[in-house]
Amino acid sequence: SQSNLEEIVGAVQAILDPTSTTVKRTAAHALCEQVKLLPNATEIAFQLLTVDYPLSARMFALNILDGWVRTRMVVEEAVALRDRIWSLLGLV
Repeated sequence: SQSNLEEIVGAVQAILDPTSTTVKRTAAHALCEQVKLLPNATEIAFQLLTVDYPLSARMFALNILDGWVRTRMVVEEAVALRDRIWSLLGLV
């Protein structure tokens, strides 16, 4: 949902904010790590990539996709994901 996406964006920004407390940064990092493990993590990543979110959130989305490609996908799935990313970027 939109509120979940905003929570993720807020967590990414908290991690990168030099004024964030250690407690806040640790909690934000834990949330981001949980997101990476969700069954729908790739869909969350694509939502972060296709909506007008800060660059830091889009980079986090690419990090999610990279992790899935490296650890959870067979070659055919990875190729399909790559094609979807290229399409989003307007490279095909």
